[in-house]
Amino acid sequence: PSPQAGAPLPAVQASAVGRQGAEAEEVPQEAFIFRDQAVTLRPGRFEASFDLGYARHRRTLSADRLLTGTATLRAGVMEGVEASLSLPFFHSTRAIETGPGLVSDRELTRLGDIALQVNIRGWGERELRPGAVFSLGVVAPTGPSPFLRPPQGLTEQVIPVDPLRLYNARGAWAVRLGAQFFKTFDPIMVFAGASYEHAFEAERQGVAFQPGRRINYNAGMSFAMSERSTLGLSFLGSYTTRLRAGGIAYRPTAMETGALRFALVQKMAESLWVEPSLVLGLVQESPSFQLGLGLRYRF
Repeated sequence: PSPQAGAPLPAVQASAVGRQGAEAEEVPQEAFIFRDQAVTLRPGRFEASFDLGYARHRRTLSADRLLTGTATLRAGVMEGVEASLSLPFFHSTRAIETGPGLVSDRELTRLGDIALQVNIRGWGERELRPGAVFSLGVVAPTGPSPFLRPPQGLTEQVIPVDPLRLYNARGAWAVRLGAQFFKTFDPIMVFAGASYEHAFEAERQGVAFQPGRRINYNAGMSFAMSERSTLGLSFLGSYTTRLRAGGIAYRPTAMETGALRFALVQKMAESLWVEPSLVLGLVQESPSFQLGLGLRYRF
């Protein structure tokens, strides 16, 4: 909504004041660092993006490689409301040492879990109040199911999850609710947010699987070096509760991840951006490192 007369402009509008041309950006590039939790498009505008990622991770008895590609279409639905549809693809390899001189390999190329999300701008920034964006998302289990039914039946000792899986598919429908807050201290924008993801029960081979509930959280800052170049640093974390299957709770499946993400947003043309990034894992469950390259085009 438009600000009242005499009130400070929301950051997403104030940063665009004075820019020349009809194709002025909807928000400053600083908000692109937390792009998936922001509203950046005017009504009737669209954005197509493609993100490539390559991750490697080495554990005591396994080595992983993961190549991902995510195609996303975003649309400005109305003032302060933006919708997105993401289609992820992946190619993964995992090698596990199953014994002295014995290695078990798995190579998989598949479509991941498709996600639909709507972001709604709650309010803009004021002098002492950060701006806020709220999100609602749905995840469809189009990726490979991680669940197994052991031949001998469910026991507390054998976790019914594929030990060679690498891509983190949910295996069940899920809904996500989130909130993101941001505040500008020119030329720096700081941000923080969290989301709750609830996965519904899924039945596989006569067994009811209840995936763990997940809390995602992030915090960071972005720095505008110029109108075309922005640097970003953010912490990305999540905690997933334990899996339940057939009434048994598997405590080892509870997982916490944490990583630092370094990113550059570089405007190449009037409606084209390139975004290289580097992610460094901070805990054992996170990839050791991940290289990323994103391309973004608006029309």
